[in-house]
Amino acid sequence: RALLERGAARFEEHRSGDPAIDAQLRFTVGQLLAEIGDPATAVAQFDAALALDPPDPLLRADVLHERSRALDVQNFFPESEGSARAALALREAALGPDASPVAHSVQTLGVAVQKQG
Repeated sequence: RALLERGAARFEEHRSGDPAIDAQLRFTVGQLLAEIGDPATAVAQFDAALALDPPDPLLRADVLHERSRALDVQNFFPESEGSARAALALREAALGPDASPVAHSVQTLGVAVQKQG
């Protein structure tokens, strides 16, 4: 965890100059943090990736999807739903309604909605 946090802190000092690369790095660190059980810090990395406004809509969708999952683990269901809806819209627009990532987004959205009652 400490290694990931140090790496994330260095992103502020050493940006590549390419929003796509910097967003991908933040996304990857966020995924790793979520996997080791630190969803709050993962969300911060996902938010930093989104703030870079990556040009690839599928990268934005992936970040939003994982952000939704990390928020869900923290019981932030309305926020999770919002991210899931945004990820679904981006994936559906880019890939069409029958793509596997779209189905995964539908599932994530369904979980967020169901948990709200």
